[in-house]
Amino acid sequence: MNWNSVDHLSFAGTDLQELSASLSYLHNGEVRRESRGITKYRIDLVGTQGISIIASSYDGAFTIHFPASIDTATILIPLTGNAIVAVTDRKIPSIQNLGVFVDRLQNYELHVAGPRRHLCFRVPHDELVRRIEVRLNISVRGRLQFANEIDLSQGPGLDLARLAMTMHDGLTGETLHKTPVALGHLLEACLEFLIDAVGHTTPANFLAGLPFRGTSSVRSTICIPTSPGG
Repeated sequence: MNWNSVDHLSFAGTDLQELSASLSYLHNGEVRRESRGITKYRIDLVGTQGISIIASSYDGAFTIHFPASIDTATILIPLTGNAIVAVTDRKIPSIQNLGVFVDRLQNYELHVAGPRRHLCFRVPHDELVRRIEVRLNISVRGRLQFANEIDLSQGPGLDLARLAMTMHDGLTGETLHKTPVALGHLLEACLEFLIDAVGHTTPANFLAGLPFRGTSSVRSTICIPTSPGG
């Protein structure tokens, strides 16, 4: 990958209609006010090669609806405040040390009530699959199913959160613009930590009839269901 081209977009305000219009540049999101009162937002995006890191700051009571992005998986990394992420028929608390992974085929809603800051890490779904295939040295057949919750308090989840913050600060401060090799290494590490941190299951026939040539550490990154229920 070539990491030399970096996009940077920032916007802020208090008008939720303007927020909806601005989000169209990012997700085609729709905003719905939950109660009267002052609302504030600030969004700062940096992106390269289909990967983006978005620092968002909100205050108020409103809901943002994000339609499924067929090509992109989304990871929310809370910094301060609480929110609820509604995915399909589930409501997941988005609190410190608990990341939320949203599959490329899932619509989701972010329910904000009060001050809230988080990072949104968006990555190409195909890139995640490709990296898993490289680890296993085979081709993926069928759909990978990812868990929605990510433990950010320890291990690779904690490393993912720290690196995402480092990259965003470095890109908005432009220090990483001058060192694309360093940026490339950080992005590569983020993707690998993400694969280690998020639970995922594979179709039952994923490894059927295929010789396994990976290491035991690679094998531990996948979970092969033993029954129809996983």
